[in-house]
Amino acid sequence: MSYLFAFDLETTGISVSSDRPMQIAYSLVRGDEPYQIVKKYVNPDRPCNPIAQKVHGITEELAKSGITLQQLGEELMYIFDRNEIVGALGVNVLKFDIPLLYNSLLSVGIDFRQLIELEIEDPSSWYLADHVFKLPRPRTREDHRRIHERFKPKGTRSNLSHLCEVYNISLEGAHDAGADLDATIKLWQKLRKPEFSPKLAYTMERIGENLVVDVSGAGRLELSIDKIRAEIDH
Repeated sequence: MSYLFAFDLETTGISVSSDRPMQIAYSLVRGDEPYQIVKKYVNPDRPCNPIAQKVHGITEELAKSGITLQQLGEELMYIFDRNEIVGALGVNVLKFDIPLLYNSLLSVGIDFRQLIELEIEDPSSWYLADHVFKLPRPRTREDHRRIHERFKPKGTRSNLSHLCEVYNISLEGAHDAGADLDATIKLWQKLRKPEFSPKLAYTMERIGENLVVDVSGAGRLELSIDKIRAEIDH
């Protein structure tokens, strides 16, 4: 059976290159099946930015009582080696959690390449596609990257707290990795349901030798009828 590796981090700061995790929560998720969350403190082996500490409330003393980055890397590699993991699930996971975790483990000699090669499931990308840009939901890593790099209207919010408000998902104890991950998984499970999957309106017409498809909110696409026939014949 294949799974998504769902995870969330609380960290020493917001730099994906120089900051480190202080807490991790992770779970193997498959559709609407029940899931279990593992949550651990991690010794970052460096000071925590005071602003970050104020947000998540994890003291340096508490983090130092946790597992080392080396132990975390070995634990995750063990899980990946014994399960078919096909994607990573998390809010803003492509831009933040994945590179920060990868760089943190690389700093102790663990090249966790499986992580950075996973496809992405990110409810915040779906929200931006559905409600802000009126585009088809992203499917690939590059789709997710492009959605987050688009210019957003002033005041656009797509963080976990906002998404939970929009979709009526309970989020108690925000900025604890376990609580955030539990809300993220419930949010993802809800948005997968047919009633939350937007149906894009489209029109299709023939203009000269081209087939023109106009998808509401996504733009206009012209396809050569001769090329379509050639592909079918091929």
